[in-house]
Amino acid sequence: MSIRSSTSTLSRRQLLLGAAATCLPLAGIASIVYTPHELMEQYRRDVVPRLAMPADEVRLYGGIAELQLHNVGRGLLAPQYLLVIDSNPHVQAAMLFWRLLPGSYELVGASPVSTSALAANQLSAAQGLLEQGQAGKDHAACAHTCGRGRQRIYDFGWQRTKQGFPAPGAADLRVQVRGADRRAERSLGTPCPEGCILLPASLISFLDEYGILDEGVPGLAYRHVLPYRGRHLMLVDSEREERPEWSPAPRAGESPRTVARAGR
Repeated sequence: MSIRSSTSTLSRRQLLLGAAATCLPLAGIASIVYTPHELMEQYRRDVVPRLAMPADEVRLYGGIAELQLHNVGRGLLAPQYLLVIDSNPHVQAAMLFWRLLPGSYELVGASPVSTSALAANQLSAAQGLLEQGQAGKDHAACAHTCGRGRQRIYDFGWQRTKQGFPAPGAADLRVQVRGADRRAERSLGTPCPEGCILLPASLISFLDEYGILDEGVPGLAYRHVLPYRGRHLMLVDSEREERPEWSPAPRAGESPRTVARAGR
């Protein structure tokens, strides 16, 4: 690494740590402050399965996300984390980005997901920037759906769509993101019959552990110091007509950890 590169990296870290220190109580300053690079390391350690996205694909999705922000007329002024999900049936992937500035996207990690097959038309109509609206943990519903105990459900509220299911016409769709159970996790990377968006259970735990999407959400106590949390989910459709190599289709009976070994 060149001296110039080292200085740039150090400056960014000092900027983040300095910004965090100005808005934290003295007790918080003594805690570990997680930078985007350190969060990437935690993602690689804690989340399975993962996807190894090529650098050009990371740039592509950063561009798609920025264009979508422009199209919906929403500007994200502060640096923050953003969860982008490609609901295209040939991709079915979630990408956690660190957005420092407009057009500046750094990938924290990517994993396969399952979006609702029955709600495909509604999800397409609801694409855009969705804001987390409810912080609560719906223990009863989650225990029934996820099969992983009392795990977090992320609720992005009711969205008005252009097409309903099964009859055409306007309809409301409640967008929720939750963890897949062991059976559903083997099908991540393909659309699912659930009426929600399924992520790897370890990714849900990761988002919850660090409060990555909990900026401004009341009633939550943070265990870790993470500057510039986000609170948005962005649904996109890359309009691909074939599956990219970096997002392979699941194979029957294959453990998610097989995909994880190929991940970043």
